[in-house]
Amino acid sequence: MPVFKDGSEVIGKYLPDVGYMHCLKREKGKWKVILGLSRTDVPSDEEVREIRRSLPSDYPLSVLSDFWRDLFRKAK
Repeated sequence: MPVFKDGSEVIGKYLPDVGYMHCLKREKGKWKVILGLSRTDVPSDEEVREIRRSLPSDYPLSVLSDFWRDLFRKAK
């Protein structure tokens, strides 16, 4: 969840109620967004399978939120 430096929440006052998640990859010394997982709904099982297939096979799922790891496990 995005927070200010003082630890207070950004959601509500400045951002809509969206789960923000981006998958990054470092290429040539710079970070690049390879997949945006930000959303306001829960994806269908088929959509989760498509999203999982679009990630590189070596992408570390451990960096994802519990929400996304659980969805990937259930939609195999």
